[in-house]
Amino acid sequence: MHFFAYSSILTCLIVLPFIGAAIIALLPAARTRLIRNSALAVFAGMLAISIALARLLNWHAGWQLMQSAQWVAGLRYSVGADGLTALALLALCGLGLIAALASYVMDEQTKIWYVLLLVLAGCLAGAICSMDMMLFAAFGALSVLPGYFLFGLWGGPSRRAAAMKYALIATLGTMALFVAVMLLWLQCKYAGDMNTRPSAIIAQAANAPHASSLTAVPAQTRPTVTFSRLGAFDIRRFDALIAGHGPGIAFLLVMLAVAVRMGLPGGHIWLPDTMAEGAAPALGLVVGGNFLLAVYSLLRLVGPLFSDQLVQHRSGLLAWGIAGLIYAALCALAQSDLRRLIAYWLISQAAMVLLAFATLEHAGIKAIELFAAGDTLTLMLLLWSSHVLARRTAGRDLNSLGGIAALSPEFFALALVGFLAGMACPGLSLFPAEMLAAMANFSAAHHDMSPASAGWFHSHSFIFAAFASALGFALLAAALYWAMERIFLGAVRPEYHHFTRLTAAERGIFILLVAAEFTLGLFPAALVLGPASHILGHPLG
Repeated sequence: MHFFAYSSILTCLIVLPFIGAAIIALLPAARTRLIRNSALAVFAGMLAISIALARLLNWHAGWQLMQSAQWVAGLRYSVGADGLTALALLALCGLGLIAALASYVMDEQTKIWYVLLLVLAGCLAGAICSMDMMLFAAFGALSVLPGYFLFGLWGGPSRRAAAMKYALIATLGTMALFVAVMLLWLQCKYAGDMNTRPSAIIAQAANAPHASSLTAVPAQTRPTVTFSRLGAFDIRRFDALIAGHGPGIAFLLVMLAVAVRMGLPGGHIWLPDTMAEGAAPALGLVVGGNFLLAVYSLLRLVGPLFSDQLVQHRSGLLAWGIAGLIYAALCALAQSDLRRLIAYWLISQAAMVLLAFATLEHAGIKAIELFAAGDTLTLMLLLWSSHVLARRTAGRDLNSLGGIAALSPEFFALALVGFLAGMACPGLSLFPAEMLAAMANFSAAHHDMSPASAGWFHSHSFIFAAFASALGFALLAAALYWAMERIFLGAVRPEYHHFTRLTAAERGIFILLVAAEFTLGLFPAALVLGPASHILGHPLG
């Protein structure tokens, strides 16, 4: 395959939603159909560009399709892609298109709704494509604003309080990331002046196992990289000079930013209220997009830049994941609101991602890639099920429901796929991720057996983690089974005899999501594991 070192395709992908938002903002608010069709066309265009990008990309190379321009001294607009970037963009653009399709139910302030959706998609795409870490943090900060308005203008009666909580906590995570980037820049500055040192350091870093940026590019096709061409915050500069030895305080700050975005226990306090009050299509893109960006940050930043800190704090990450998983599963069992149950399900999935990451195993990295795709897809399916249910029952209180399967067997069958996917049922999207995570746990236990003098827990920590994960998974499955029983089984309540059949649009979105669930569950190697398995190599161990 030809190696495209430089291209404007990523800039087109980033700019397209902003141009679309500007055009839609100029349309008359009364032209609802035109506004919806225009937004759908933009999201479809983003997905088409991401597919074209994946086709152009040399999956056996590092950074490609790059574009860079000077902004101010030391700061550059610098974008590029490798296999990890392409996978994240495909997932994001697919999620955006589904959110736009599901937004047909939004009848109030339609123009503002679609403008905010497009701006949010553009910010998330910009963050994923960024090679300059200050640009990455800036796009992440900008994405908070459309999310705040999407939650504050549409949703339940307490939506404004939930939106404010989201904005404050997300801003805290963003500020932590800005400070971490500055600390990394200072470490690079003291490591040596980039403008006077030879480019051999970057060449050496490119061939190192931890470097994902230029790995496996043949010498004759590898683009020449010199220090003078790199911005002060370029990820390749950080990778070359830090080489896995990032400072501890920066590691903690980046993990705080990841915890807030992903909804890891401790950074999750915005998620239950937001899920309970927000509109389903907005939740799909805001929460799902944040989850994708957090997983991308974990693999792109934490692994390559903080490998020393990961080894040092491995037990702490493991304990965080175990405690978070069991906590979230117990909270899910206690919920009577379906949306809050979904929120704690997602928190438990974030804890599973952290557990897979803490193994420092190659199988764990593959599991995280599948978690990123499967969790966002399953989240959208569960949210759509809750939305369809709430439109017909005027509520989501599980204790007041019952007998819905008898009233609408079609809805029961389609929603059932979402609940089973949440339990990682074989054949659905999360099953391969769960299996790879379990393999990573036991592989880490085999590789990390310590002398008896190190203490029983330390020498058996991953065996303990595997069984604790099984307990958390069982509790989570019990919560989902119990929710299904209260919604679908039992006697039909008189107040729900009017439960109507699915509309064509509702059925179409369900079928699209269910088909994607089975496709990812049955063919994970073709969609994720095959093209991405070599991207990170073994960056953590």
